[in-house]
Order: sequence, then C-alpha cells, then structure tokens
Amino acid sequence: MNGRVVEYFKASRGLRQGCPHSPLLFVIQDSVLSFYLNKKLQEQDIAGLCIARGVKCINHALFADDTLLLGAATPHSAIKFKAVLDNFFKALGSVLNKGKCQIYYWNIPTSSANSIARCLEFVASTTWSSFKYLGLPIFNKRASSKDWSPQLGKFKEKMQAWGSSWLNIAGKTVFIKAILSNLPIFKFFVLLAPVGIIKKMEELIRHFF
Repeated sequence: MNGRVVEYFKASRGLRQGCPHSPLLFVIQDSVLSFYLNKKLQEQDIAGLCIARGVKCINHALFADDTLLLGAATPHSAIKFKAVLDNFFKALGSVLNKGKCQIYYWNIPTSSANSIARCLEFVASTTWSSFKYLGLPIFNKRASSKDWSPQLGKFKEKMQAWGSSWLNIAGKTVFIKAILSNLPIFKFFVLLAPVGIIKKMEELIRHFF
C-alpha cells in the first residue's frame, strides 16, 4: 500500500456509487456466474433455449448490470437456476435484490408460472405484452406498427428541436444523415420494422428536407 508491503488487512468499506472501479469489479464478479452457467449448459444440467435451428443454445445473457436467465418454463428448471444463484451468492458474499427481479413467460398455464415464481422467489408478470432490455422492447408477439410509435415520436422531437426554417440545404443534409438516419439503427438490429413505419420515416425526412 502506497508503495510498500503491508500485512493483510480486511476491507471495511465498499466502493461509492460512480467509482470507476465499481463496474470493473462487477464485470469480474458477473463473469464467474457466466462461467458457472456455461458449465451447467455443457453438462446438460440447465439446457436453456435454442433461438433458431443450428444455433447453439443459451441459458443466460449478460450486459452491464442486466442479467437474463433463459430456460424451460418448468419448476425443475427453476430449481436448477435457484441452486446456481444460491451457490454463486454464497461464494461471493453478494446479496440478490429480489425486488428488481421479474419473471416473464408465455404459452404456459398461470399455475406453472406461480410454481416457478415460488421456486425462484421472484415476482411473475401474469399479463404483459413487452418489456425493455438494453433499451429495446422485447415482445411476446410480433411487433406491430403501434409498437413503433415511440420511434416516430423521437423523429418528430428531433425535428422540432432542430427546426427546419433556419437550416440551409447543407445543414439539413448533415442532420438527416448524422441524426435522423441513425436513430432507428440500433432497433433495426433486433426488430423488423413494418413497411408502413419505414415509409412514414421516409415521409417525415422528405417533409423536413
């Protein structure tokens, strides 16, 4: 410490919120959970979900401080996940905030969902159409034009904020290419936009220009 060797000492305080070391330590800790779940996948103890034919199955997804557990909607699968989480938090001394945990399910009876919720000790959403993950909506059905309305709202907000009367042709061109055209790209990576929504975006851009 401070350039010299000292005897072992026990940490008596944690990191403050916003400390640059905090996300690094969290990622190191979360990688242990990822390795553990991958091991269970290889051992076929927690099979996970297969997104498409020929694609490797996954039983979890991690990004920053968001963690998704993906598996069969059965109490047996929930018990397996619960055992992994209990062992993980016991080894690292962390505590799970169950108030921020949620169970989303589809095409299963409510009784089965309640059984899973009791196993994991989480809250199960009985009625839902979508939830946000990494800023993107995840739907339990195919996205409709109505689900893309917020994206059109962002287009209109940007146009109103920048205005059109005081920008020349060069300024409008830069604004369209650098701002408007890039707004939906992140969402396009995951969701297929209806043809009507794409035409509406093009119409807004034409009227702005």
